[in-house]
Amino acid sequence: MTSSLNLKEINHFRKLSDLWWIEGGPFSMLHRLNPLRVQYIKDWVGGDLKGLKILDVGCGGGILAEPLARLGADVTGLDVIPENIEVASFHAKEENLDIQYYATTLEAYLKTSSLKFDVVLALEVLEHVENPKYFLKACGSALKQEGSLFVSTFHRTIKSYLFGIVMAEYILKWVPKNTHHWTHFLKPSEIYEALREDNFIFEDLVGVTYDLWASKWKISQDTGINYMGVLKRKVY
Repeated sequence: MTSSLNLKEINHFRKLSDLWWIEGGPFSMLHRLNPLRVQYIKDWVGGDLKGLKILDVGCGGGILAEPLARLGADVTGLDVIPENIEVASFHAKEENLDIQYYATTLEAYLKTSSLKFDVVLALEVLEHVENPKYFLKACGSALKQEGSLFVSTFHRTIKSYLFGIVMAEYILKWVPKNTHHWTHFLKPSEIYEALREDNFIFEDLVGVTYDLWASKWKISQDTGINYMGVLKRKVY
């Protein structure tokens, strides 16, 4: 049976499950990335998230799901690690946010739910799944016909190896060692090819770079390390 589960990745992140909301912890760079991700999503759905059904696949501890819910979105979060969902659910309850969390795979969720979403998010998760093509097709199948699929991941380039792994994990130690594996990084063309037969095209593709001097993430034209994009079905 085809599956997107990668047990090594699951075990790695299970050890970090209590640290999602720790300031200065291993997920601090994701927290810094959040404002950029939220704004990008808002820009491409017309600015207003109220009432939109959003599926956050690989939601972790809920650090992206929560700001989207605060903006009025109806958010569902999926993660294969039960400990992550426990952390996310507890934190959402503390913040009085109504977010539906499920400890399951996307594939299993789709078998039990007929709900279609306006937006599906696969952000910083593609590099951690076993079968990206299968996973991406599942993401597409969860969308409404006019829905938007947002992706962000590492580009498989020499530059991403030097900066995304050597620099980030071993020199600057922004994230724990072995968080990322270069062979799991994806080229944008591979994402497109995975979804082409389902009539998806990139509506936008941008680079995401970290400004060391300003200590913040920004949109750029350089897709050589990190990139983010939105795909939709072609309208004939």
